[in-house]
Amino acid sequence: LNPHDDSRRQAKPDRPLNRRNPEPEFVKAYMRFIYVSGLPPLFDENGELGDFDNPLQRQEVVKEVSQLFGVPTISISPASTTSAFIGFDNRDAFWKMYNNGLEKDLVLEKPVRLAADEENADMIVLSYIDPFMTAKKLSKTLFKANTNFGSIYGPLTEEAVDKKIGSTTARIKLKSAKLVEAALESSAFNEYLQKTLGQYRVQYFRAKRELFHSGFTGPNKFSPTYTKSDRLVVNGDAPSDNFLRDHAGVIHLRNVDEWVTKESLTQFFQPFSKDKRCLNSSIEFVKCAQGRRTDKVYIGFDRMGEAESVRDHFRGRLDLNGTAVRVRYVKEKNIIRSRTIREERLDRPEEELLASLQDWKRYVSPEDLMELEAKGINTDALGDMFRTLRYRNYSYGALDWSRRDERFEDMSEHGGNMKKAMSYAVEMLKQTHATPEDPGFLFKGMFMENEAIDFDIFAREEKRIEELRKRRNN
Repeated sequence: LNPHDDSRRQAKPDRPLNRRNPEPEFVKAYMRFIYVSGLPPLFDENGELGDFDNPLQRQEVVKEVSQLFGVPTISISPASTTSAFIGFDNRDAFWKMYNNGLEKDLVLEKPVRLAADEENADMIVLSYIDPFMTAKKLSKTLFKANTNFGSIYGPLTEEAVDKKIGSTTARIKLKSAKLVEAALESSAFNEYLQKTLGQYRVQYFRAKRELFHSGFTGPNKFSPTYTKSDRLVVNGDAPSDNFLRDHAGVIHLRNVDEWVTKESLTQFFQPFSKDKRCLNSSIEFVKCAQGRRTDKVYIGFDRMGEAESVRDHFRGRLDLNGTAVRVRYVKEKNIIRSRTIREERLDRPEEELLASLQDWKRYVSPEDLMELEAKGINTDALGDMFRTLRYRNYSYGALDWSRRDERFEDMSEHGGNMKKAMSYAVEMLKQTHATPEDPGFLFKGMFMENEAIDFDIFAREEKRIEELRKRRNN
């Protein structure tokens, strides 16, 4: 069956700009892939973000992944300062590592440095922290309510945090200079910082080679065929096929805080939807293999034009509870359809149609006809048999003379099925013909061993054929 276009919709993947694809040689060398992200960032001696183009720092990424997952370094391709691809040359090795990772607590540590601010006595300086952490997230992470440190140093507001995206240093304003002195002297406070900001939870995802259209196959060359490319696609680069096909349009959000709920997202996007939004089916959180949320979310819209209105309204960015979130309209791949040129339907005159029906002997060699007649087989009976076959089986009639794109065997010639059937029938008659003098193995096989062979059937058959001839002549 040819699937409907709606069931063939697929989203174009949205790859992060800072994620480097492995070299083609690496991709072709392995069968399965895993993408690892969330690694501690690389820092230089001054505490600034490391340079991924530096081969020594890329090797540090390879070393961390190798130690964490127990895979050889040769099967690792760094993708960024915080991510890498792992290749597997067989299915068993892939699933072994994939399932073992589900049971591990994938946490790596990178020490955070604490110092006093030289200009303000009531501020502390944190260095070697995640460059992608925002001031708002930092204020929500440190000194949470109902904790010991929260009761002493908290609550921490976003205004009290001086942190820019991409920077590995943050300046935090405390309530007083005495609290700064206490924090600098407290080993417990330093341990709290390491546990809160110095731990990085690593996530991993399945990855596969992207497919590109390479041609058509099947009857009439209708079904498209695809070939694997050298580019890898990671789970979460696009919404799931079912989610996409259940909605008229989809919006992709990135950099969504982990505390954002489905309820708040549903309420936020309700003004852009004519119908009441569904809390569960219209939102898809991207999760890692261990089931933990990432910062990616897909929002589905049921009516045409609603997703486009969100894209046009926010123009790439929106403010979600004080956090700058990237907005992207999910583009879809073009549905590939066969461009086979249909041939014109045959317009045969009546004379040609009758000739095709009556002149069946042109499809049988004269030698075979002479052999059948010598064996007593009436050619008129053959004509009746072939005409009946044409009338009662469309495969040898209308379909056999239909257009090439309408036939089951699109490479066969017009009338080819009937020609094959006639050739087969003639060959069977030649092989199975029986006479009283030479009944053949087929006729002898109708009787038990040591049973007398009854040749009366030949006389009865001659009588039946003679009656048929008389009726035909009358």
